[in-house]
Amino acid sequence: MRRITITCALSILTLSVSGCGKSKSLSDDELRSELKTLGSVASEAVMFSRQVQEDRVTRTFASAHFRYLRDQADEDLQTLAKAQSSNGHETVLQEARMEASALREELTKLSDAPAGNAVDRMDEIQHKSKSLEDSLR
Repeated sequence: MRRITITCALSILTLSVSGCGKSKSLSDDELRSELKTLGSVASEAVMFSRQVQEDRVTRTFASAHFRYLRDQADEDLQTLAKAQSSNGHETVLQEARMEASALREELTKLSDAPAGNAVDRMDEIQHKSKSLEDSLR
């Protein structure tokens, strides 16, 4: 768990540094939209992982689809890394960054070697993103 936290923090730091000077202020609605996207990608990853566990897809397709989902999570993470909260929700934004980074890391592992053992972590990410989204209301 500590390794994941360190990796997430380094990913966010790297993305933040690479995006210096290009920060965008996110309104509550925009932050909520990013959280919905994060939750949606996590949800799809959970459902797809279950299909992989049930041997309902080929290994090649599974790898490619996990890469696609990873790219989606990476786009979300880049947006969140460059963002600032316009309404003082910096804590929610920081937690969203951590969850997006964790999701990207899990999807990277799965794109390299598809397996169904990441379902629980992605399910946690999905629920956390929904909880963060609800906290903005």
